[in-house]
Amino acid sequence: MKTRLLLIEDQINLAHFIALELTAEGYQVSVENHAKIGLIAAQVLCPDIIVMSWDLPGEASSKVHHQLRSLGHQVPIVGMTVDAKRRHLLPPELDEITWLVKPFTMADLFKAIYQVRQMPSSTPQPERMLRIG
Repeated sequence: MKTRLLLIEDQINLAHFIALELTAEGYQVSVENHAKIGLIAAQVLCPDIIVMSWDLPGEASSKVHHQLRSLGHQVPIVGMTVDAKRRHLLPPELDEITWLVKPFTMADLFKAIYQVRQMPSSTPQPERMLRIG
């Protein structure tokens, strides 16, 4: 059975490229370009992993994370951000997210996805950050 990924990325060209690459690697990928629709998709599709831009307009990404957790969804999240420094200003409950700093290579994303697939989803995980460059 293919691993189901939900990609939430507001940059449409980037989302399309990442989805193509993930699909070529054998993942089943659903793409949403808006945080609110991504939240609904996460609840309906029940993905194995969410790959989400943390740079969505407003506080959308943190709200998606908070709402998923408050509903009991423990799906692992790979967060993509352009600002590694800002990452350290986030609340402690976001430490469970595996972080990628943009720009990153597809090999970096595959590695992050592999890492979260190996983790038990029901137990809290220590902070992880994969810094590129």
